[in-house]
Amino acid sequence: MGFWDKEKSLTRAEPYELHKFWTDEEDIWTYADAPADIEYNGFIYEARYITGGGIEAGTNATRSRTIVRCNWDLPFAWQYTVAPPNGIVHYHRYRGHGDDVQLIFVGDVINVEFKQESRQGQRYAVITIEPPKASLNRMGLIQRYSRQCTVDLYSGQCGVNPLLFVKSGELDSISGNVLTDTIFGTEDDGWWKGGEILINGHQSKIIDHSGNDITILPYIYGIEEGMSFEVWPGCDHLKATCDDKFDNLVNMKAMPNIPSRSPWSSESIRG
Repeated sequence: MGFWDKEKSLTRAEPYELHKFWTDEEDIWTYADAPADIEYNGFIYEARYITGGGIEAGTNATRSRTIVRCNWDLPFAWQYTVAPPNGIVHYHRYRGHGDDVQLIFVGDVINVEFKQESRQGQRYAVITIEPPKASLNRMGLIQRYSRQCTVDLYSGQCGVNPLLFVKSGELDSISGNVLTDTIFGTEDDGWWKGGEILINGHQSKIIDHSGNDITILPYIYGIEEGMSFEVWPGCDHLKATCDDKFDNLVNMKAMPNIPSRSPWSSESIRG
C-alpha cells in the first residue's frame, strides 16, 4: 500500500508531519508533529508541539500561503524574540505514513508572531510561510526621500569597499553578548556600532561599542576565547559619517538639506 492509499485509508493511515527550517548559512531546525522523534533523510526531527495549517489548492501557486503554529519556546520560534536568523529562512513540510514520506509544501518564512489564548492564557507562536515565487508579486523598493542615506553599507549602491575597513583578531574574552578585544579599542567609541563581526563562520550585528568591548545581537553560539574574527565598522547613514568616516560622499543616497516643513503645507517632512 503506497502513500496515497494510506492517506485515504480509514484503518492503515499513520499520519505525521515533518517541518524543516534552514538558512543558506546552514542553520537547520527540524521538528516532527508526531508522538516520537523521527529520522528522515539524514536528519532527526524532534517531536514537539508544532502543527501546520491548511494549504490552499489552486492554479495560482503564489497565493498558497500557509501558517505553522507551535509552542512559543520552540527554539526556532523563540530566537525571533531577540533577532531573526541571518538571510532567508527556507521551509519544507513533509507528510508521512510509516516509511512513506511526501514533500507537500515548499516556502520561505516571512513572519513569526507571538500570541496568547485569552481563555487558557497559553502563549504560542504563529509562523507565516509563503511560496518563494510570491515575492515576485510584491512591489519593489524605491528610493526614499530622506535626510539619511537609504542604502546598505558596503552594498553595490553604497560603493564602500569592505576590504578597506575590515580588521581581524582573536577574542580576548566573552561575557554573554559582550565580546572583548584590544582591536575594538583601536577606534573611538561607537566606531564599530552598526557593523558586523564574523566568528566561526557566523555573522552577527554589533549594537554597541565602548573601548575594547562590543555588544552583538544575536548571540553566536559555540564561540570561545581565542577564536579568530573579522570585524567591519557600521554607519548611521548621516552625511558627516559618510564623508568623514568612509570618504564616500559622492555615492551618498540622501537629501540632508530638505526643509523641516513642506513648502506646500504645514505638515512636517519626516526622515
